[in-house]
Parts: sequence; C-alpha cells; structure tokens
Amino acid sequence: MTYFISYIALIINSVRKNKKIDFLIFCVFMWILAGWCYSNADTIVYQMKYLQSHPGTTEWLFDFIISICKKIGLSFEQYRIILTGLFLGILFRTIYINSGNYNIVIALYFIFPFLFDAVQLRQFSANVLGIVALLFLYKHGKKGIPVYLCLCIVGALLHASTLIYVCYIAIAIMNSWIYLFAFSMVISLCIYIFYSAEVVTWICSLLNVSSKSAYMIRLMITSTNIQRRNYLLLYIFSFICFMSLLAYEKKCVCLYQRENSLINFVMKCHIVSLVVVPFILKGTIDFVRIQFPIMIISYIAFSKVNIVEKSEKNCITKISVKRKNLFFIIMCILTSCCIEYFWIFKNNNFYTVFRSVMDNNMLLK
Repeated sequence: MTYFISYIALIINSVRKNKKIDFLIFCVFMWILAGWCYSNADTIVYQMKYLQSHPGTTEWLFDFIISICKKIGLSFEQYRIILTGLFLGILFRTIYINSGNYNIVIALYFIFPFLFDAVQLRQFSANVLGIVALLFLYKHGKKGIPVYLCLCIVGALLHASTLIYVCYIAIAIMNSWIYLFAFSMVISLCIYIFYSAEVVTWICSLLNVSSKSAYMIRLMITSTNIQRRNYLLLYIFSFICFMSLLAYEKKCVCLYQRENSLINFVMKCHIVSLVVVPFILKGTIDFVRIQFPIMIISYIAFSKVNIVEKSEKNCITKISVKRKNLFFIIMCILTSCCIEYFWIFKNNNFYTVFRSVMDNNMLLK
C-alpha cells in the first residue's frame, strides 16, 4: 500500500502544476511515513537519547526539546510525530512560498533526500533551519547576515554540523565567482590541515562535552578508507549533476532577473559546499549530508524553469517551449533518481533507510 500511494503521488505531483490539494495530500503522506515509522536505522539511537539524559552534549536545544516533551508526558512515538510534523511543516511551507511549481519540488524531494531525513531526525531538523536561513540570505543579502547567523546558531544547537553554514556568508559578501572558489579552497585547506581527533578532543573539553559524546565524535573521524572513498565519490557525483542542471537552466531558460539570481545563488552554494570535502577525507561522513538542503534549494530553482525559443519572426514557439520544459523536468527527475540509486541502493542503505521507512509504519501496514 505504501509503495502504491508513493508512485501515484509522485506521478500526480510531477505532471500537475501548483495544485494545492495534491501538494497537501502528499505532505500529509510524507509526515505519516516519517512520524509514524516505528523502526529504522536510527530509531534505537533516538529512543536511547529520549529515555536517557546525556548532559554535556553539544546539541543543547535538541536536548531541551526532549526534556520539555518528557515533562508533559509524551512517549517517544508521540515526540517523534510532533517533531517531524513541526520541521516538515516548516520545510513544506518554505517550498510552497518560494517555488515556481511546488508540486514538482515536493516530488523531487520525496525521491531524494526525504528518506534520509525521515531517518536522521536531528540533522534533518537542523537542515530545515539551514534552508530557511539560506533563502533569507538570498533575499536580503548583506543586510540579512545577522538574522542568518542567528538561524545558524539555533541550527547548530540542534546538530553541531550546522556551524558549517557560516561559510555561506561569503556568498553575500563576494560577488566574484573566482574569489568565492578561492575562499572555498582556502577554508578546505585549513580544515584538512587542522581537523583531527586531537583537535576535536580539545574543543570538546572547552565546550564541557561529556566523555561519552566526545568519544562518539572522535569515532566518526575513524571511518574506513572505503567509506571515505564511497562518500567522496557520491558527493562529487551529486555536485556535478546539480551544477550541470543549474548551468543548463541558466543558459537555456528565460527567467526574470530575480529568478536568474536564484540560480546564481544556488550555484554559489554548491561551490561553497566544497568546504566539506576535507571532513569526508578525514572520515567525518556526517558532513556529507550538508549537501541535502542545497539540493532542496536547487529543486526550488529548477521549479522556476520557463524555457523559451524564438522563431525567425521573434515569436515564441509554444510547442517547442512545452517540449523543452518537459525535457528539463524529466532530466531533473532522472537526476534525482540516479542520486537516490547511488546513495541508497548502491550504498548499503536499502534496508536501513529505504525499506525501513517504507515498510515499518504504524498507520500504513
């Protein structure tokens, strides 16, 4: 039943544009999949975190939310339903407001990376705030930096990896693509040189992080070479795919100036995101998922496609326009499917992510 609903919802939202009822039904369905999932790769981890207190962790806001839910007597299942509903609601509202076609955006998001977000509750919550922060930075530029930093800090209190979003401030400051790329390379080099288990231990001592949490953080830096290679290849593949689609859209699409600037902004986000490569090389694979919110913003940029071809009489050829628009949307869908294939089906996540979310649901059995 879950698979049937998923396929129907994907097809409907891929072919129908800006239909609120289709969008709303799909949003509710995705909330059910994420909130009522009773067993996935991280369920035990979050259950332990909810049932046992871990003072001294870096994600103080996440722990505070847990303490509030426990005080009002919520079970772990109720807590998960509420938390996923809250942050999915924020994300869906953001997509609805900022997209040219929110139906195709939600369909692309469902293909990838929704299933990961349904599993990784803590980082998903932080990434949603990251998406809101980046779109705020895009709309307000340098004037929006103080608010942007506040959102980044709040996100970091949910998941520490969100601190990397501070690097995206360079997009509002630097207009030159060359300077922005050079900035990313310099930051990447600094991270590669100074990031180590010893440095992490020292930072944890300064932040008064518990010994157990510090050990888990250090453990992330000791992943195998095969894991590092696989995640690095995945990251590079995703980077090339999205940059290629954005470059094609920028070249072939007739857009208003503001929409064209969104494409430039997202492309710059992908360039700055290269700063996470040293973390992957050092073995901290959690930072790979920083790419997920940039993918969602890319989907929003894709939804503003309006390819125009002019004839010799300088008139718009409507049939050609529809064909090219359809071709671009199909390319976006195929790209998302390819990324999902390599991230999930070819990366040992088929049972822990895909099957666990799609099969283990309290409402959809």
